[in-house]
Amino acid sequence: MLNHKILKGVLLGLLAGLLTTIFDSLYLLTPNIHIPHIYPLALVCFNFLFWSTFGFFSGFIQWPFYKLSKNSHGKEPFLWIVFFLLPFALMYGFLGEMETDVLGLFEELPYFGSHFAFYPAILIPCFLFFYFIKSKKKEQFLPFTFILEILTIIILFQFCINIVAIPIFSAPYHRFTNFFQAINITRNACLIVVYIFGIILITGFYFITFFKLNPVLVKFSAQYYRKTVSIVLILVLSFLSGAGMLSYWLYTKERVPLIAHSETKEGKKPPSVILIVLDTLRADHLSIYGYNRRNKYLEEFARDALVFENCFSTTGWTLPAHASLFTGLYPTENGCHGDLQKKGLFYFNPLPMPLDEKFVTLAEIFKQHGYETSAVIANFIGLNKDFHVDQGFDSYDCIPSIGDLNRRYRFRPIIQFFSYLTNFDSEIVLNWSPAETITDKSLRIVANNSRSPFFLFINYMDTHEPYYPPRPFSNYFITGDFPALQNLKTWIKHIINRLNTASINNYKISQYDGAIAYLDNQLGRFFNELKRMGVYDSSLIIVTADHGELFGEHGLYGHRQLMYQGELHVPLLIKLPSNARVGREKKHIQLTDVFATILSITGLPIEEGISGKPFGNQLSSPVAEYEDFKTGQQRVIFQGNYKLMRYDHGRASELYDLDKDPREENNLAGTMPDKKKELELSLNEWVQQHKPRYALSVKESISQGTIRALKDLGYIQ
Repeated sequence: MLNHKILKGVLLGLLAGLLTTIFDSLYLLTPNIHIPHIYPLALVCFNFLFWSTFGFFSGFIQWPFYKLSKNSHGKEPFLWIVFFLLPFALMYGFLGEMETDVLGLFEELPYFGSHFAFYPAILIPCFLFFYFIKSKKKEQFLPFTFILEILTIIILFQFCINIVAIPIFSAPYHRFTNFFQAINITRNACLIVVYIFGIILITGFYFITFFKLNPVLVKFSAQYYRKTVSIVLILVLSFLSGAGMLSYWLYTKERVPLIAHSETKEGKKPPSVILIVLDTLRADHLSIYGYNRRNKYLEEFARDALVFENCFSTTGWTLPAHASLFTGLYPTENGCHGDLQKKGLFYFNPLPMPLDEKFVTLAEIFKQHGYETSAVIANFIGLNKDFHVDQGFDSYDCIPSIGDLNRRYRFRPIIQFFSYLTNFDSEIVLNWSPAETITDKSLRIVANNSRSPFFLFINYMDTHEPYYPPRPFSNYFITGDFPALQNLKTWIKHIINRLNTASINNYKISQYDGAIAYLDNQLGRFFNELKRMGVYDSSLIIVTADHGELFGEHGLYGHRQLMYQGELHVPLLIKLPSNARVGREKKHIQLTDVFATILSITGLPIEEGISGKPFGNQLSSPVAEYEDFKTGQQRVIFQGNYKLMRYDHGRASELYDLDKDPREENNLAGTMPDKKKELELSLNEWVQQHKPRYALSVKESISQGTIRALKDLGYIQ
């Protein structure tokens, strides 16, 4: 009897897995999203395994109740309702709304569709109704008996929670203003009407099919069980393969541009240029800068390159840092950091602005001189086309990965959540493409254009929050038993309040360093393939970062914070063609200088009036900038071994001797007033020399989708 109940439970779970897979496959049709090749197969396997396991325990738990019941046959539908359908509805709804941020999972618990939380009450009368009807019937209970109920539960959750993702409700209000005015109703009122109407349709569908279709379906499945299973399985595979293929052809099929072989007038082929930015990578977490965790392939690359020990970003976040890298201008000059005069809806941070199209970018210069220009970008939020940083690129690959479902929808396949806890595949969880995918795309571009000079910009994002490297790199720096389950253990400890700040920070650092190890591995693969293709030696290859990350320094975490060294000190390695110069450089250099340095090495003209200088400007001190509404305009200036941090308001200036105090723990502003005044005068001179150059017309609105993405990433509040 026990085996019989367990078998029924497993079959019922498999049925639930089949039906959930059909609806999960529809997410593959999400526009402009990268679908990993493993995702459809992982989706099928996970749903089958998870829900069949759920059915196994359902059958096992109800067996004692079945044994003690006098009328076991008559009460069997009731037991399956109590031990399978109700738990299925609760678990499916709860897990479908779970976020994939371990340390933030329970800061705001999902509660079934935000404002529309009353639809679970609809399920109970439905259950009672079909129990009353089915309990009067004498035929044998089969798993397919509940196919209609499972289907209705899935539709209810998908509709009720994801209704806000419908374009007419998720799009900017002004796009549908005329529509709402025409029907004389507000958007919120329209949302409520559509919601109520949808609930009526779903419940109406249930009751109609319950009386008309359900008896036929149950009878057919009882007589032709194998045919029924085959039909459902074919439907699942059809939905999955169809959605996956359509998504691939519409959104993610790579079309790598090809160009004819180009040469200079002398017939000599100019060097190809590969600019690699490792997003959010602080220099002092690399072994080439003295860190105690080795990075094998970067060390090998460093032996072929110039390693700059004192490279500083121009700011503490992605967009203005890349704008400086692409134009040779400071954030004050290019304007991408935002406008403090426009507060709008964002209390802490100004809304970032697109790059003015009048600026000539690095890609545009290379394109003007016969280069094929391509970009492969993981940070689709900070570097998307809304910000005009794609100027000059022939191809600009900047789309999110399947993990972006967590941002686009309130309800999504629960494989996203379980993949995070078990670290099954980072590409399923992260909303950007991991290093392996970025490397694969980059190598395809190199292979297709290796006979012509090309400029390839590569952006990796693996060291950005939430610091989620794939196995085995996630386990490299974790101590204790079962390191592969560390995410799950951390989640459980977080629920029962057994995590303190130190343990959270140590865990974050272990995953951050694991992500660096993963990046190092992929860079090693990339460089080895370049050598195999015969491209490595003749190319100019630059490896740097846009900014760093803070891990508790001065009580701060992440970036876009106060500009301490963990956020500003970034790596810079430049491998010249034929390894013309190698060694280590101690002089100061900034991201603005990388622009001029690349052009000088390739022999291309450098735009007049830019702030950057080849290999650094020894006559001017490096300056970094950041704007927010709490401290106003923040500026940092470096002079020798001293660093001054100055704020418009809300915070006193800070002065540090970086040689004696690399951790910036001893503020010298009060004890060295003369040095503080000297640096302030230098900073004032810098401010007078560097004025805004962007046109006022560039202050245009960026899309609401980009604004939501920036908020999700923490760039704006």
